[in-house]
Amino acid sequence: MVFLRAGIGYGGSCFPKDTKALHWLAEDHGFVLRTIEAAIKINEKQKYVLMHKLRKELPNLAGKKIAVLGLTFKPNTDDLREAPSIPNMRVLQKEGAIIQAYDPIAMAKTAEILGDATIMKNSVEEALDGADACLIFTEWNEICATLPDTFKNYMATPLVLDGRNCFDKHAMALAGITYQSIGRPLAKVRQLQ
Repeated sequence: MVFLRAGIGYGGSCFPKDTKALHWLAEDHGFVLRTIEAAIKINEKQKYVLMHKLRKELPNLAGKKIAVLGLTFKPNTDDLREAPSIPNMRVLQKEGAIIQAYDPIAMAKTAEILGDATIMKNSVEEALDGADACLIFTEWNEICATLPDTFKNYMATPLVLDGRNCFDKHAMALAGITYQSIGRPLAKVRQLQ
């Protein structure tokens, strides 16, 4: 049950389609499946959790460089169906942010969907370069293997909003990174006396 972890919601072609079909089928027969209905609504809201966190940190996104790591709905696929990254990047585009995106295999498809190939970068480091914030949407091995110092050294402001809980929050805090994940309290770094 890997998909039942705290995060920014589910995506792909099967589970979203199946929950919606079950909901509609029940309605057609005069039933209301409140649990299914709630799951669909909560998942839709959950997709934008990182955007809400980002707006608290950076209320005005115009001209801000935002690194986006991981574009697919899950690792090891190029599937972008129901991927939370896409609607979030559309919001970033609309609000005038400068997107610097990286994904191991789905960049060409994403560029086509968003109509902008210039936002695609060739590596995690290139996406992080000079960024004011970083949003993580997919837990690719290449992303999870990134060392905390990489965020610290490449970003203009080491603010990492992790939608897949890829990193140890204490290690990130010790490296001097403002790190927020999903379903976990913020890490507090103890001051040495």
